[in-house]
Amino acid sequence: MKIYIPNIILLLLCLISRILTSLYYVEDVENLRYALSVVDFNWALHNANYVGAPLFVAITKGAYFITGNLPVAFSMIGALGLFFTYIFYLKRSTGTSGISGRWTYSVAHIL
Repeated sequence: MKIYIPNIILLLLCLISRILTSLYYVEDVENLRYALSVVDFNWALHNANYVGAPLFVAITKGAYFITGNLPVAFSMIGALGLFFTYIFYLKRSTGTSGISGRWTYSVAHIL
């Protein structure tokens, strides 16, 4: 697997943009359920009853363990989702993996 420098830069930009715009308050009930699931995952309380909850909570707990900050952990997961969305879009539109080759053409499509 090749690691391209532009892909690393894109990942860092996604992380930085999401961390700088982290929300430190609860917007709605679903955000509260996600946060409660990371702190104490309990099926009996129905904290998280969405598809893929155990996987999402496990990945978020890993990020929370690293950062020690719940809003930043959620922002990191959002940044990873955004990064993979860009990568898959670029791969589909250019036929390459990531931002190699005709990356300016692909980025122009995103903007």
